[in-house]
Amino acid sequence: MHERLLSVSGLTTGFGLIIVVNWLLNGMNWNFIEDTYGFILKVDDLTPNVGLVCSTILSISVLHNLIAAAFVFYFSTGLLLPCLALLSFSSSLSLYPVVILASILLRFPSIHERLLAVAGLTTGFGFIIVMNWLLNGMNWSFIEDTYVFILKVDDLTPNVGLVWYFFTQVFEHFRVFYLAVFQINLLVYVVPLLLSLRKDAHLHLVVSLLLVAVFSSYPTLNDASVYLALLPMLEKYHKCRSSKLFTGFLDGLVKKS
Repeated sequence: MHERLLSVSGLTTGFGLIIVVNWLLNGMNWNFIEDTYGFILKVDDLTPNVGLVCSTILSISVLHNLIAAAFVFYFSTGLLLPCLALLSFSSSLSLYPVVILASILLRFPSIHERLLAVAGLTTGFGFIIVMNWLLNGMNWSFIEDTYVFILKVDDLTPNVGLVWYFFTQVFEHFRVFYLAVFQINLLVYVVPLLLSLRKDAHLHLVVSLLLVAVFSSYPTLNDASVYLALLPMLEKYHKCRSSKLFTGFLDGLVKKS
């Protein structure tokens, strides 16, 4: 039963991303699905969220992806309240998705909507924390086991992220400093991205999902599947590609050799 639920959740996430990409690219024209569904499902299914090999840890990743897919759908259709509800729930699981609030501020530009977004996310997150406290027998131990554990990075078991490897090489008396640097690092990008991508909230959302997937303390391959599956909706930027960076890189290699 558990494995079937994982499979259904994974497939639902994949098809949800299809709808989002189709909405943005072709105005909900179902003919476009024939060209995009294969790519999106392959990217989503490359991650271990579908199949009999799913573990309990990866089950949480499936839940994350399902929430992310639903969030992207409501984000694209311009429904603020469902976005806030889903982002509150996602942030209560791992904290890092809070930075996606910046994308909501771009997507809903009016002052009233932005105030509602900040207040709604704060209220929703606080409500979930209180519910967790009640379900935990009015014990705050879940804070230590969930949020503090993520921020302190005590478990250095190898994973697909960057943090564990760095801290295996750091001397213990430098650990607190670099721990603060790594955790603040994700927040550093918020303002520059808001200024540089203020004209395209969807591009900002994809970049934010990418940053969350890269700089989380304990990322999985599933975290990357959502933003990779959304790349087709950025097709309009393909014509803006420039080879200057690549040419400069090759020129530097030639000079060094």
